[in-house]
Amino acid sequence: MKRVLLLFFLSLVISIVYAQKSIVGKWKPVEMLVHNKKTNKKERNNAGLLPCVVTEFIAGGKVKSDTKTCAPTIQQWHAKLDAIQRWTQQGNKVTIKYTDNSLPTATFTVSFKGKQMIMDHALATTVYEQQ
Repeated sequence: MKRVLLLFFLSLVISIVYAQKSIVGKWKPVEMLVHNKKTNKKERNNAGLLPCVVTEFIAGGKVKSDTKTCAPTIQQWHAKLDAIQRWTQQGNKVTIKYTDNSLPTATFTVSFKGKQMIMDHALATTVYEQQ
């Protein structure tokens, strides 16, 4: 009996430790690494970051962007994206699709470190901070 309880407890602890965290929540980009084709490495390039955007991944697959501190063109662009973006997560893979097929589907490998979420793609890696 003790052995069964010990095995149950160990499996419970392992499943909690290795459970994949969901991307649901509000996230602000803080760092970007872009793939350099010449060196075949990822290099810091924060020029593509939009720190004025806080992205909220909502349960059920919708995305909502808080862009109130951004320039009007960025606000308009994100309003259009929010209307057509849908996300799904299976384990540590996140796929973002566009309902009108105006942009290609993108799949990211997601990991978490403290209050940070790292979304890794072949072209770039973006680090987000939970808000």
